[in-house]
Amino acid sequence: APSVFIDLYCGVGVFALAASKQGVPRVIGVDLDRRSVKAAYENAVRLDLDGLEFIHADVTSVADEVLPDINSSGSLVLIDPPRRGVERSVLDAIVKAGPGCIVYVSCAADTLARDIRILGDAGYELDAVQLFDMFPRTSLFETVAILSAP
Repeated sequence: APSVFIDLYCGVGVFALAASKQGVPRVIGVDLDRRSVKAAYENAVRLDLDGLEFIHADVTSVADEVLPDINSSGSLVLIDPPRRGVERSVLDAIVKAGPGCIVYVSCAADTLARDIRILGDAGYELDAVQLFDMFPRTSLFETVAILSAP
């Protein structure tokens, strides 16, 4: 398990809460939606989980502050961006921080491919990709990609 788990675009904290429940000592979630961040905190209280920090902010405005604080080899950054993908400045901040593992959850194959190419050009290796048909009988699907540090 990583020593630090950073969940960018965390929503109500599903992944962050799961990481904390699995014993990750330091978990940080960031999301722009105030109600989602409030719900994430409420979920943590309901689940009796400590050590989580949820930040209400635009990921682009705090990535440079949140990410450099990590221990790169023992850290995991999970990104679950909106359909437009991850902003280039956020990808640059992730690469600069150098987490040992990046998990990218995507609902848009085109922006996922674009962002994986950028991370790959920075030295990250694509270890696994899995497609999930979460919305049967629609053209929508989720993809999870796992990348490891150079």
